[in-house]
Amino acid sequence: MSPRLRPRLAICVSALALAACPVLAGTGAQAAPTHRAGALPPIGANVVTPILATNAELQYHGHLAPVDFRGSIKQQVEENPRNPDRSVLLETIGFKVAGKTFLGDDGETSEVTIEPTDVDTDPKSTLTLTRNDPPNYEERDVISSFTVVINGPEGQDVLVSKNPMILRADLTQYPPTGTVYSLERPVELVEADHPEKVAGTLLTFPAQRGGL
Repeated sequence: MSPRLRPRLAICVSALALAACPVLAGTGAQAAPTHRAGALPPIGANVVTPILATNAELQYHGHLAPVDFRGSIKQQVEENPRNPDRSVLLETIGFKVAGKTFLGDDGETSEVTIEPTDVDTDPKSTLTLTRNDPPNYEERDVISSFTVVINGPEGQDVLVSKNPMILRADLTQYPPTGTVYSLERPVELVEADHPEKVAGTLLTFPAQRGGL
């Protein structure tokens, strides 16, 4: 081989090696993990999840009664302008649970139903990505106002929430498959015709979602 060709051949071999192993061309450092777009549900998605709240505690006119609520929640995923890369808003477009319990000394059962009072036009519920790999989330649901309708032997009583119902949970996936959400704080209930009078309190609401 001609001595002139040897330097050119060495240059060509080096170029081919760099093309085959690009890491050799850089410093060798790996890129830091980035947020995966698929870790959060897509904007506009509607998610329906069944609910079972076993032994929820309702205090009503001095009586403490456990209630097994069943129902569902429907949420629509919206963009969260405050944290668009790691969080979404969850608009509650459907929520209803009902159950039966004893609310007196007469042994008669009463049916208790919980539904939102108004349309959720200003959603405050959030789903936040707290860890990338594996994905972990914090969900904090805010139902600003709701009614509790009690149908018992003596007729119907309608109570209105005095403060929001806030339910939170740590998740490994969304929608959840059996995660239990807890009530952040008790919710006082007032009579619809006498909002100054507290008639009851929703003390606990351990709500299992999914996996039912």
